[in-house]
Amino acid sequence: MRRCIVLFFLFALMASLISGCSQMLRSPHDIPWDGNFVTISYEIADRLENNLRYPIPPDEPILVTSLVNVDQLEESTTIGRMMSEQIASRLSQNGYKVIEMKLRTKSVYIKRRAGEFLLSRDLKEISNDHQANTVVVGTYGGTRDQLYVSVRIVRTTDSVIVSSCDACIPVGEAYIYRIFPSR
Repeated sequence: MRRCIVLFFLFALMASLISGCSQMLRSPHDIPWDGNFVTISYEIADRLENNLRYPIPPDEPILVTSLVNVDQLEESTTIGRMMSEQIASRLSQNGYKVIEMKLRTKSVYIKRRAGEFLLSRDLKEISNDHQANTVVVGTYGGTRDQLYVSVRIVRTTDSVIVSSCDACIPVGEAYIYRIFPSR
């Protein structure tokens, strides 16, 4: 009887440990798609915050750049720009000091109708000009019916990735064609 009780508690402990790890090992496919990119963007921002390797003080500025096409890094689309805006909004809602990139152009390459881009050679300058030690960068790419998004928070002083999140969004073939019309 005593052995059964010990085994029961041992299995209960193992089950709780395994279920505790399930939150940490989530796949990119488990962000629920409800047809709303705001939901996806907010979830990405929340995961970026939860995945931080190093804490970012709430008073430390964060820059957010436009998500870019992984195949053409100087190109963004409406979806890349909107998701960046929504990620910035969510980080701000979560208490972070997000700097509006459109108002700060000295260290940022802004391509008309394309978005805000950071050139890697400008990371040190950005760190000095805006006292922003972190920047949110990301890419997106598509397959026949999926949109893949990869977003990172990068420390500007040494280009170390301090957080990342990947998402696979089942948007459908018609929507992929609108994002990537040349396909």
